Amino acid sequence: MRLRGRQRGVALAMLLWFIAALSLLVAGLMGLSRAEVSGVRLYLMQAQAGAVGDGVALLVAGGLVQKAPGLASTLQGELRFDDYDTTVRVIPVSGLVDVLSAGPELLAQAFAAANLEASETRALSDSVIEWRTSAETQERRRQVAQEVYVLEDIMAVPGLTREIFERLKWVVCAGCNNGGFNAQYASAELQTALEDTVWAAASAPSQDSSAEVDLRLQLPSAARVDVRIALDDGSVLQRSVWVSADGKLGRRYRAFRVTQLRFESDGIVQ
Repeated sequence: MRLRGRQRGVALAMLLWFIAALSLLVAGLMGLSRAEVSGVRLYLMQAQAGAVGDGVALLVAGGLVQKAPGLASTLQGELRFDDYDTTVRVIPVSGLVDVLSAGPELLAQAFAAANLEASETRALSDSVIEWRTSAETQERRRQVAQEVYVLEDIMAVPGLTREIFERLKWVVCAGCNNGGFNAQYASAELQTALEDTVWAAASAPSQDSSAEVDLRLQLPSAARVDVRIALDDGSVLQRSVWVSADGKLGRRYRAFRVTQLRFESDGIVQ
């Protein structure tokens, strides 16, 4: 009787251990399934935003997008595209700070627009100038045409971390305008940093009340077109596309989540 009792106890313990192991396995599989579903949902959202963003960028290049009403900027628009509400921001190359040609003061303003402290901006701008004038960088620029110079290369600048680059990349370019900067076409973040500077005064647009009002969003030159898309689940994603002067789409940024559909008074990183 005692032997049978011990055998039953061992069998019960093994059964309980088996149930516990099976429960852990099921819980792990459920967690993995949830992660896979979330991943698939994210890829689907990015694919939707990518397709809509590219389509809207082509419409902007064709002059088929209306300007957003009530905004001071003439380079923002809005569009209902294939059942998606979208807003558009056009940043011409002349509205970006060229890290390969801009002077230290303008570079410092670009870092200020990326929400860096004043003590960091000048040090980083000096580092950029030292980096771009080094023999190694000069050789790199001789071997590769500036049109395809990779902006990410500036992360080789001492002190310029990935975090800083992710904030800075929205207001700078590499070899895009050879110093032909015009604050009139800069983003709201950069215009705010440039308030009461020589660039803001020199780039102030002239007012002509007799000129015919054009309600269409136009590309004054090659530009980066930022498109924000409101998806069905309430999330908002941004897709950024480079558009050449002849209206062809170039480099695309992967769509990422943002906090609001409008661009006005918006931070660079959200």
